[in-house]
Parts: sequence; structure tokens; C-alpha cells
Amino acid sequence: MTTESEYNTQAWILRCNSQKTALLTQALAASKDATTEITAKYVVELEKLRLEGPAPRLRAQQTGVFFTHFVALFGGRNDSECAEPDTHCMNDLCLLDLEKYEWQPVVVYGFVPSARWGHTMVLHNDKIVVFGGVTERRYCSSSVYKLETGMT
Repeated sequence: MTTESEYNTQAWILRCNSQKTALLTQALAASKDATTEITAKYVVELEKLRLEGPAPRLRAQQTGVFFTHFVALFGGRNDSECAEPDTHCMNDLCLLDLEKYEWQPVVVYGFVPSARWGHTMVLHNDKIVVFGGVTERRYCSSSVYKLETGMT
């Protein structure tokens, strides 16, 4: 069983295995049981990754986007580690390198959006756009923020 302190170091990758999908489809089609239906279009494998680098704090309600070979996570909340009032929300940016399976340190220059959770984050060209969410005490303003990734 996974403990709460292990969650921030775990990541999983889901791979579609077309060869196993074909074998499963053939096996089901050749089945002597006429009532067998082929319901699986794909066979996927779930593999736990071993990640290097300092892992981000535990969190929920964060958002993430994928670009080039990175996953960027922003914000979120942690009610158990952050017991002090007005400290549940986060506004840090975390970067997971999927080629090295390593958390990368990130330095953000300029204005950083306020701590939030439940927000929306999308990738447009090489820009990460953040909108909305909830702070410790209220809904966020309708401001939109962009982060230039420089990874076109």
C-alpha cells in the first residue's frame, strides 16, 4: 500500500501496446465460446516510473500540461501538510522531464499568479496559459496569465 508521503515521488506512464492488442483480438476471435465479445480495442501497459530530482510537495487540484518532453504542473492545494491558515494553496511551477524521468528545478521571472487550485491551464504554441481557480478564500479574478516556455 502506498503511503501519503510516497505519492509525490510516483508517476505512471500508460503505453498502448499494438502487438498485444492484435494478439488479444485474435485470441478472442478464435475463442470457441460464441458468446465472447471483443470489447478491448487496445491493450495498455501501466508502468511505474522511478523519478529523480527533488519531487514537488504533495498536492491535489493542480493542473498540468504536456509540451515537447515535459509535463508542467502549476498550483494545487495540500490540506494535510499545510495546516496553517491561508497556506493550503500553492503557486509553484513544477517540471517533469519525461526523457530523463527527473523533476527539474524551475525559476519563474516576472509576475507569478497567486496561489490557486481548481484552475485551468492549457498550452498554446509555446505558451502556457493559466485562468481562474480558487484561492484560500475566494474565486480568482478573471485575469489570464501566460508563461513563455521557449520550447517551440
